[in-house]
Amino acid sequence: SARRKLTCTICNRKCSSSLNLQEHRKTHSEERPFQCDECKALFRTPFSLQRHLLIHNSERTFKCDQCDATFKRKDTLNVHIQVVHDGHKKYKCDLCEKAFVTPSVLKSHKKVNTRVSEQPQSHSHYRQRSVPDSLQNRPAGK
Repeated sequence: SARRKLTCTICNRKCSSSLNLQEHRKTHSEERPFQCDECKALFRTPFSLQRHLLIHNSERTFKCDQCDATFKRKDTLNVHIQVVHDGHKKYKCDLCEKAFVTPSVLKSHKKVNTRVSEQPQSHSHYRQRSVPDSLQNRPAGK
């Protein structure tokens, strides 16, 4: 019989086990209990920390075949190719029209820019201040 998938209540992602769901839920948390000993960067999951450690331990073995850029991880090379050479930025911010290669980078962008929304210059959609109805169509200087 097919195993029942468990669903994340935050993003509806399906997980094959309660352990996987428990690990996945950490991606929604602000808590970052895993720290890199070398640069002190903080991470939500052990997997994120392990992936990060590659930047300290490995050589730049992934080379772009279209330019001289080299990378320590294949996924970083793939993003480079999409952004620099293919122009793929299909994840658009519905608030400011900036576009991103991955949904996670878009999510990060939105999170940062809604957090600093008190600063009008931080995100183009916050630059337009609405004028209250009571002040519209008033003669200048009154």
